[in-house]
Amino acid sequence: MGLWGRTGMACTLLNKWLAHYDPIHRGYTLRGIANGVCAMGGWSFPRVGGGYNLYRGNSGPEQVDYDAPVGAAGAESDRISNFSWRPHGADTEHFYALRAIGGGGVESAQAESVVSVAFGAGGEFVGGRPHGPVGLAVEAVAGGKFRVSWGYSPVGEEAEAVEFRVYSDGGDGIVDYEQVVGQVPHRPGTGQYSYTSDAHEHGARRRWSVRAVSATGREEGNQASVRATADSAGPPTPVVLVELIGDEC
Repeated sequence: MGLWGRTGMACTLLNKWLAHYDPIHRGYTLRGIANGVCAMGGWSFPRVGGGYNLYRGNSGPEQVDYDAPVGAAGAESDRISNFSWRPHGADTEHFYALRAIGGGGVESAQAESVVSVAFGAGGEFVGGRPHGPVGLAVEAVAGGKFRVSWGYSPVGEEAEAVEFRVYSDGGDGIVDYEQVVGQVPHRPGTGQYSYTSDAHEHGARRRWSVRAVSATGREEGNQASVRATADSAGPPTPVVLVELIGDEC
């Protein structure tokens, strides 16, 4: 192997090593403090059995900050909490992700899942969110009405759905999630649901969306929508042909 190959391999190994240890700062970084690397001067990882790092974001599941652990636990733990100096905020939604970390300090590249928790204006816990509906569809039915249909599966949900809220765009093309136009109760064991709207003028185009809501009032925020055109016209008047047959002379 040439000098370039040996140098390239050394740099790669060094970068991997520095990604988990930090002798330059003697381990006094957010990750190093969380995992006790600072106790080893930044040269090694003290949890020989491995463990878990907890991360958090406030802007969405894609915005979790994986550079700053907000909690840590050993491999024998079956639960993990946020550090006392990283408290929850009132009237805030947090997105948490958990990553496993090996005995050598190498952390898994992906989080198993991201879950959300929310707190009300008074700091009270308001629970997780239910799943969003699936298979959303709409069709125009007789009398200028719309029938909106969807499916729902509770498997793996953070919180049980108690109802579905139906929204519409009112004709301007933008769904108004501030104005509920219909509510359908969730029925355990039922996988398919539908809602039939009031009558609309013939030719009116409407966009529809449905969201699931938990018992604490948390509404999942899916943006899926469907659109259809109302049909309030009656069937065409049949043409009746009458043939008059006179008496033959």
